[in-house]
Amino acid sequence: MANKKTSKPLTASKMTDRVQATKFPMPVAGASANRTVALPDRRNQQTDRRKPPFGRRSLGAEEELAATSIIPLLANASLEVMLHELQLNQLALAIQNEELQNTYQSLKESRKRLLKQVEKVALELDQSKAESSEANTALKVILKMRETESLDAKNLLILELKQEVMPFLQRLKNSSRDPKHIRLLSTLEANLQRLISSYGYATSLSSAYKNLTPKEVLVASMVREGASTKAIAATLSLSPETISIHRKNIRKKLGLESKANNLRSYLVTIDK
Repeated sequence: MANKKTSKPLTASKMTDRVQATKFPMPVAGASANRTVALPDRRNQQTDRRKPPFGRRSLGAEEELAATSIIPLLANASLEVMLHELQLNQLALAIQNEELQNTYQSLKESRKRLLKQVEKVALELDQSKAESSEANTALKVILKMRETESLDAKNLLILELKQEVMPFLQRLKNSSRDPKHIRLLSTLEANLQRLISSYGYATSLSSAYKNLTPKEVLVASMVREGASTKAIAATLSLSPETISIHRKNIRKKLGLESKANNLRSYLVTIDK
């Protein structure tokens, strides 16, 4: 077309000028030279800063990745250990709770058994008390009956002796002129009166006579009635020396070794 510009062909001189114009400028002395040199220094410093300190080895990408992946694993493992310990503690608490429940149940059963035993013993004690009370009442009734029977028997014996024995003794005493017989009858009458009054009861005189021989009992009975040594000897047909020996033995057996204690007074006293 007529209005379009036509391009002119490049000549060799022009191509050479373009190549020279596109060449990188060379460093020259001055400020421009210093600026181009400073860039490599800063890069070297940054590279030095990134180097690990002395004695340490820088971790590679794989090692850093491995290190970062181990931490979660360790955390998970520690959590699992804690959960396991927690489960063990819960199991131990459950076992202890079960043991406590068993102990509580056994104590509860033991308490029930003890309460039953206490109730049983209390019931037995009440029954024993009731039986003892009944036995005491029955015993009191029996003793009362025995006392009544003893009193009735005593009154009956006294009545029979007064009616059937005493009159004959009195007749013998009145009809006899021999002092020996009179003393024997008087001693017999006194002994009968004493036996009647103490019927059913043990007296001190009866206890004292248990330690004496039959001859000593005769001598003591006559001494108690006021007979002298000569009268006792004549009545019992013994010598006065023998009677004296009997009296000495009686005093010794009754604990009257001192001469100040009168034998007749002592026998009369313990007879009351």
